[in-house]
Parts: sequence; C-alpha cells; structure tokens
Amino acid sequence: MTAPDFASSVDLLRAASHVAIHSVGFAAARPPEMVAYVQLRDAGAAVRTEVDELLRTGSPSGRVYAGLLLEALDPHAGHDAWASLAGDPAPTAIHPGGCLPFFPTTVGAFASAALASGSAASAMNVSGRPSWSHPEAGE
Repeated sequence: MTAPDFASSVDLLRAASHVAIHSVGFAAARPPEMVAYVQLRDAGAAVRTEVDELLRTGSPSGRVYAGLLLEALDPHAGHDAWASLAGDPAPTAIHPGGCLPFFPTTVGAFASAALASGSAASAMNVSGRPSWSHPEAGE
C-alpha cells in the first residue's frame, strides 16, 4: 500500500457518518469505511500519526474509528483514546456486524462502554440492543 492509499482511507474515515468494522447484512457487504478501517489497521505503526490526527479532526464516527484503530495498534493508546472520548456527546451510529441494525448512540456512550468492558470488541459483542445504544442520539 502506498502513502496515497493511506491518505484516501484516512479521509474516508474522517468524514464517516457511521461505524462498521464487520460485514453488514445477509450478503456480508463490505462498506467502504470498513475496507478503509481494515487497510489502516493492517498497516500498523506506519499510520500512527494519521490515526492520532483522525482522533483530533474526525467526524464523530471518525473519532470512533480512531479509537478502534489506536486500540488495535497499541492497547494503552486505545484506552487513552476511549478515555478522551468518554464525555463526547456527538451522535453516531455503530454496526456491530452481521444482520443487526445500525444502533444510534453517542461517541461518549460507546467510548465509556469500551472502557467498562475492556475493549471496543467486547463492547460490540452484543445480542439485542447494546447498553451503549441511545435511540435519542439519532434524532
């Protein structure tokens, strides 16, 4: 992957309106944001500067992607990212994977759930409506 590929992936996540890091629906569609997330996650430390910038400048969903990426790159940095986002009231929608719907929430509610459960992956492991989902956030 070349540097321009990183830039386009970061730009896509910076403007994201929702979060999906797993395939979506019965057809297991791979949203462009998921593809960008996987590319950056797999790039590892080579994109750390870009991910730090995404945490500062991203849309609400972009900041969640930054937290997810930082957690994958460095669990301590991920914890710090979730802690910095825990009070963020900005609305977003998160898709935990499969045939589940996108759940409206706030950045802060999801960050708090990631902190409480020890990781975003644990927070996304849901059946039914997740504790971090706040329907009023989508209004």
